[in-house]
Amino acid sequence: MISISFKKNVKFVLMSYPLLSTGLYENEFKKYPLIYVDNKDVFDKALSTESYDELFYDQFSGVFGHATVRGNEIIAKNIINKIKKDLVE
Repeated sequence: MISISFKKNVKFVLMSYPLLSTGLYENEFKKYPLIYVDNKDVFDKALSTESYDELFYDQFSGVFGHATVRGNEIIAKNIINKIKKDLVE
């Protein structure tokens, strides 16, 4: 998908899972001009004031789980802010 998007001059957004960084992806796909949305910092910050159970309803991955409504709000706001910053402004 990434190489096809690149060839067609389509912007490709790659978003990390909650509590994980995009670092691994950035190393893997460094030849492509991707827009990376890292969810680690926003979830670390949220967990400093909210409980894990407020953000996730399970521990699916062992590190994070499926997001609750609140967790999905954080993801949505984070990707909207990144798209505004990198694609609109």
